[in-house]
Amino acid sequence: MFRLLYAIPSYLIFTIFRTFMILLGWIVVPIAAAFGAYEPYTGKDGVGNQRTDYRFTWKIMYPWGNREDGIANDTYVKFDSMFMKIVYWSCFRNPANNLRYVPFLSVEIDPNKVRWVGGPHELPASYDMKPAEAEWFFCWCGFYSNFWWQFRMGDSIWRAWIGWKIFPVDIYGVTGHRKESAGFATQFKRLK
Repeated sequence: MFRLLYAIPSYLIFTIFRTFMILLGWIVVPIAAAFGAYEPYTGKDGVGNQRTDYRFTWKIMYPWGNREDGIANDTYVKFDSMFMKIVYWSCFRNPANNLRYVPFLSVEIDPNKVRWVGGPHELPASYDMKPAEAEWFFCWCGFYSNFWWQFRMGDSIWRAWIGWKIFPVDIYGVTGHRKESAGFATQFKRLK
């Protein structure tokens, strides 16, 4: 219960801060893109193949960068203009993405310290966090926590969560982009 008491104010503070950074990004990202404050570099896709990505050259733009995908990834929406690629990817698709690497704003998940209540009581190693029916959990690792709720409404399954990207399955080890650092996020979406 004590964890929930300090989780709620931390969610509020980080939601306000992240919202501020996202809104600020809508101003500074187009300015940086318009002034050509970006450069190409060789990155890797999700399976290890090399590809050309772009990153900001102004150090002050670090919070709006993206270590994994660069700042102009057109995976979801194709634009001819580099300006529009950067604005879409860095302002709308992945706003303030690098905040998840800033100390104290993110958490390096230690599988030995992950605890949770609710959700699956017996957790298989292959659990994918996308069950078909209603479920909830409150998961934490030290100070950082995540409240995750999936529910059925009508013919659809919805998911809502707030907090740092910590999941019960992390007791088996952290995978993907969260391995280095898990940032704060919120989500409310219809799954099916």
